[in-house]
Amino acid sequence: MKCPECGTENPDDGAYCLKCGNWLSRPSAIVEPYGPPVAKSNKNAILLTVIVTVAIVVMVALIAFVQSIPRSADLTMTNWEHTSSSSAGGVIFLVDVLNRGGSVGTATIFCAVTYENGETFSENQRISLAPGASERFIVTVVISLSHTLDSSGVFDCRLITPIW
Repeated sequence: MKCPECGTENPDDGAYCLKCGNWLSRPSAIVEPYGPPVAKSNKNAILLTVIVTVAIVVMVALIAFVQSIPRSADLTMTNWEHTSSSSAGGVIFLVDVLNRGGSVGTATIFCAVTYENGETFSENQRISLAPGASERFIVTVVISLSHTLDSSGVFDCRLITPIW
């Protein structure tokens, strides 16, 4: 039998060509391992395109939303000084605070006087400051009569901002 593919002469009872391996005669019981070519569906490609497009739109919307949120407050104590006041019965602290942020900021001004014997007098004042504003706050720390206003003490002033 002659191979229809390469033309080589093969034995009459052979199923394959001895040279190229092509079928010489197909038995009726043998089925083609693969069916006829089937056109692939574009459903998966369309679905993937839709999913990617929706994901990109959601990400762009989320970025735009986050950027539209006002920036948090950024309160900074720029300067502070103290002076004695016999009429107030204590020490007056003048505290300058600046809000560099994009929203209203709140904080607590803490001022203290500590004397050599360890006795401490302090005062807290809660403040609120508009965005971009700068303001001078007055905090009075009342001290006991056992200390003269001129006696030596350690003066401290701090701005305590909430953690959130």
